[in-house]
Amino acid sequence: MKTSKRTHVIQISIVLLALFVTIFIAYSKGKDDVVNRYNTEEKIESELFTNVKGTTVTGTPQSSFSSKKTFKNLKIEIPSFASVYDDKKAESVKATQIISREDLDRDITSWLKKSYNKKEAAKITDHVEVWYRDNKIIDESYN
Repeated sequence: MKTSKRTHVIQISIVLLALFVTIFIAYSKGKDDVVNRYNTEEKIESELFTNVKGTTVTGTPQSSFSSKKTFKNLKIEIPSFASVYDDKKAESVKATQIISREDLDRDITSWLKKSYNKKEAAKITDHVEVWYRDNKIIDESYN
């Protein structure tokens, strides 16, 4: 009778130990996922150039379960700051030249390159592209 009770106690102890180990592993993996879960395309798009109509963020979700990054690829497309007609070749004659588009494009391209944060991008994606109008300004991979 004593061995039966002892065996039963050992079995319960093993089950409880396995349960605690499982909870610990799930918590330590899950705490990173909680941070990454909020780096969605919509969240990034709502934070970047919200006052520039037509800015889009598209991403390919990470397929690897072991990766801590949210995206495999991330593409940020920013339309012209100068005029809504700049990006439409057929309507570019309607674009105003009050602000020199060439100077503005050059300066915004320079500003985007200087303000780009490689460390932050590497936290959420393996590859990032930033486009301004039809020009690829940034094309970086992080492995």
